[in-house]
Amino acid sequence: MNKLFYIFLFIILFCCEAKTQNNLVYNGDFELYNTCPLNPSTPGDLQIEHCLGWTAPHKLGTSDYFNVCNNAGSTLAGVPKSLLGFQMPLNGNGYCGFFASVVDSADGEPYIYREYLQTKLLQSLEKNKMYSFSFNVSHCRETSTHSLIKIGALFSSNNYT
Repeated sequence: MNKLFYIFLFIILFCCEAKTQNNLVYNGDFELYNTCPLNPSTPGDLQIEHCLGWTAPHKLGTSDYFNVCNNAGSTLAGVPKSLLGFQMPLNGNGYCGFFASVVDSADGEPYIYREYLQTKLLQSLEKNKMYSFSFNVSHCRETSTHSLIKIGALFSSNNYT
């Protein structure tokens, strides 16, 4: 019986390939920044670009960056209180935000408005290899009355514009 246990333990320890996980998303927790975000984004001043590794894929959308570093000054882009309400980061000191809504246009027709976040992976994905991806979304309840049913991610070898 003892001999079987040692053989089994040997097989587990020395014969099995070790599996490790690598995070392929640089700055996925939005902690690294070059300058503190001061305000919500505007078309000429995209605060998301202060968060290292992240951009807005097109200049019409104004994705935002919020960080605790802003709390000493204006809390428009602060954490946990910002222009949009109260939100704690999942972990750390920062998070990103975007609008995704249907807006009534001047002619009364609905206009679908979407903002996006974009980053490059640290290495290319490999064919026939399994990957796991997850992210967290929080609805801004203080300033929003509607929400989307689905929010997803796109993996592409090209920039999204």
